Amino acid sequence: MNTKKYFIGAAAVIIIGVGLYVYYIYTNAPEGARNGFAQKFPDMASAGWMKESATEWEAEFEMNGADYAAVFTEDGTWVRTEHEIEEKDLPEKVWNLLNEKFKDYRIDEIEYVENADSSTGYNIELEKDEELQIFISSEGELISLREE
Repeated sequence: MNTKKYFIGAAAVIIIGVGLYVYYIYTNAPEGARNGFAQKFPDMASAGWMKESATEWEAEFEMNGADYAAVFTEDGTWVRTEHEIEEKDLPEKVWNLLNEKFKDYRIDEIEYVENADSSTGYNIELEKDEELQIFISSEGELISLREE
């Protein structure tokens, strides 16, 4: 009986600890990243933060009624911004490539991406027998393809 209480107590401590860590990460991005966000999006009062990689942080926020995500380095350098769009908003060049190479796939999600180097494009999740993650430039060029 004591062993059962020990395991329940240990599980509770682990769950609370993980929850506090996630909350800490979500609210405590580096000052440089927060400052970069404030400069890039001065009208946004707040954002939730998640560590994107070893050196990048993602700010999640709402703008113009849509959910956005913007990625910044720890020193505040803006990397990219993305937000979900609908199929009807894809340009013809992107549709042409999708119809040519992925016509048997179903579109799960589309994000419009604006990069710091001024390039733009579309992250598109496709599904058929397997899931694919593709990036198509705004000019309709397939930039990357990855199986999920």
